[in-house]
Amino acid sequence: MKEKVDLKELAAGFEMKVGELAEFLGYSKQALCQMNDGTNGVCTGRYYAALKLLVFQSDKLYEDDLKRALERKQSREKMVRRMCNSVGAINVVK
Repeated sequence: MKEKVDLKELAAGFEMKVGELAEFLGYSKQALCQMNDGTNGVCTGRYYAALKLLVFQSDKLYEDDLKRALERKQSREKMVRRMCNSVGAINVVK
C-alpha cells in the first residue's frame, strides 16, 4: 500500500497552501492530489523534477531560517555585551 502525504501539512512546511504548492510545482491542485492518492502514480520525469524542486526549496528555507536565527543570536549577544559594558563587567560573550 502506498503511503499518502498530508498535502496540507506538506504545503504548510513550505509556507504555502495546497493550491499554491501545486502551482509552484507546475501541477493543478487536482493533479497533485491524484499523484498523492496513487490514482495517477506514474513517476514521470516531470514529477521527479517537481520533487527535486521541493528539495531545493526546502534547502533554501533552511538557509533562510539559519540566517534569521544567527541574526537573532547576534542581536541578543550585542545586548549582553552592552549590559557587561554598562557595569564594567568582563565581556561574557565570546
